[in-house]
Amino acid sequence: QNRLGAIFMIVSSKILSTVTAIEPLVKERPLFIHEVVSGYYRVPTFFVAKLICDILPLRIIPSIIYSLIVYFMTGLQRTATKFFIFLLTIFLCSLFGSAICFFFSALIPMFAVALVIVVLIFVVMMIFSGFVVDLGSLYSWIGWLKWLSAFRYASNLLTINEFRDITFCLANMTSICPTNGTDILKSKQIDYQTGWDRWKDILALGAMVVAFYVLALIQLIRMKKTK
Repeated sequence: QNRLGAIFMIVSSKILSTVTAIEPLVKERPLFIHEVVSGYYRVPTFFVAKLICDILPLRIIPSIIYSLIVYFMTGLQRTATKFFIFLLTIFLCSLFGSAICFFFSALIPMFAVALVIVVLIFVVMMIFSGFVVDLGSLYSWIGWLKWLSAFRYASNLLTINEFRDITFCLANMTSICPTNGTDILKSKQIDYQTGWDRWKDILALGAMVVAFYVLALIQLIRMKKTK
């Protein structure tokens, strides 16, 4: 239970921390519109430059530092493969948060409004992550929202990574091991039997990242045309 809670908090804190990206982007909006309309550069040029300046110093490096500290501090399984899967998941979480903030800061000119909307979306995703409410008990008319939850994909990925091949033994009685990780995965209704079950979560997170970055680019182009 402690590990499950740690996984959920790790994912939540990493994604929620990206809301700080909204304010700088909103503040740059008037300058961007002025310069792109004046012909100083094209929208794709600005977009690519923004991604490069964001991904390396604000996503890759912090994700590595965060993973090195949190992974070993929480006592997760210490194998190289599991650590790098953990690192990849944290990086994708950071990218997802950055992408959705980029899109809404391009869509909404007011910082406070953009912040409220992004936080509200994150909260809804947290609720449908499978760690707050039992997804199996939800009505079908609302249960489909779980497929849109980046928190769910990231949490499931880390849960599979940690619990698929682990056995829990009683303290001071190492020969008695009543629970293994697959029991926990089954109780959380997480598919884990094949390698694809892990890759589909990675691909889902990656697809959401790409989708929001593409939407952000489209919105930037629309901003130029409307000015």
